[in-house]
Amino acid sequence: MVYFINCTQQQQLENVQKRACRIILGPAYTDYDHALSTVDLPTPATRHQAAFVKMGRGLLRHSRLRHLLPPDIL
Repeated sequence: MVYFINCTQQQQLENVQKRACRIILGPAYTDYDHALSTVDLPTPATRHQAAFVKMGRGLLRHSRLRHLLPPDIL
């Protein structure tokens, strides 16, 4: 299922994720990017983009839903 969130919600989610990384890594936390690679976690924006791609591929597979995509994609 694809969920759509606005920019404010995306930033709030990223703030929670940053806090969680600090808690998980404790004294080993240096910065957010390093923490993401250490715990093997994508950013919320990356997960959101992946969800859009997955939805788009699903639309392309269904002839009745292709009209929902912009014509330059087809």
